[in-house]
Amino acid sequence: MIKMNAPNRDPVVSAVICSYNGHGRVRRAIKSVLDQTHRNIELIVVDDGSQTSLETEARTFLDDRVRFFRFDTNRGLHAARAFAVKQTTSEFIALLDDDDYWLPEKITKQIDVIRSHPETGLVCCAAIDIYPDGREMTRYPPSKIITYRQEAVYECTIASSVLFRRSAYEKVGGFDGQLRRCGDWECWIRLARAYNIRAIMEPLVVTRMRPNSLQRSFDVEDFAQDRFKVLEKHEETLKAEGLWDSALSWQYHSVGVRYFKMGQLSNARKWLSKAARKKLQMESLALYAIAWPLVNNFYTTVRRLRSSYKCARRVGSTK
Repeated sequence: MIKMNAPNRDPVVSAVICSYNGHGRVRRAIKSVLDQTHRNIELIVVDDGSQTSLETEARTFLDDRVRFFRFDTNRGLHAARAFAVKQTTSEFIALLDDDDYWLPEKITKQIDVIRSHPETGLVCCAAIDIYPDGREMTRYPPSKIITYRQEAVYECTIASSVLFRRSAYEKVGGFDGQLRRCGDWECWIRLARAYNIRAIMEPLVVTRMRPNSLQRSFDVEDFAQDRFKVLEKHEETLKAEGLWDSALSWQYHSVGVRYFKMGQLSNARKWLSKAARKKLQMESLALYAIAWPLVNNFYTTVRRLRSSYKCARRVGSTK
């Protein structure tokens, strides 16, 4: 293992970026951390066994707040995050994926919130999602306080948006390094049972929706199995809380949505039907209906006509 720079002197916040083959994108993430208005911050960059070391990107910034570690082999995102947290001593930890970046006041605003509410273990925020075709969409948390039910069933918390107390993280046991995906969500489920999760209804992070990223893999069945592992780990508690059917149904729905977006309508119908049978919800029924070829063709045509109409109106208004 390679490491760079000694620990900062008593930082209040430790930012963590773990990257695998993140050349060309991790530099922007690092810069967004160092540009925060809250200055008492250190940055832990972990190169999780990239084919070519990311050390050059980390050294680009002549800033002693950056500490760099490199694994010889790929250990997985959540094992790397768990390692990174162990290297810190700060009161608060914040995560950032290598393809995302923070807006300058993110940490300042989150510190203000979490210090004002001692019962709060984690603060998240809204995010601006940028898609490969250039579209932007703001994703908001469901409420200012996210409940255990919301987090366990719907996975409300965006990893790159969080700032959490070290004490809360340690109390609930930290990240499960055995999980390839969803290890952050699994940790937040445990944290939501012991602490409040508060949300800032303002986008303070920008997330890049890369189609080949770990969370957005085209291997939908593999993606689904990782999510079901998280639910199985919490099965006893979810059943005791009366949430098991709702949680399973929503994950079936999520798999169906992925297939729908990929144009695999037969697979989409299979999973959406499972979702509706497990726990009836209008979202699954509506999408199930649209996932039939004739209905889908009509739906697609209507969407295109609406888009053309809006475009024509915009052009007309500029004349």
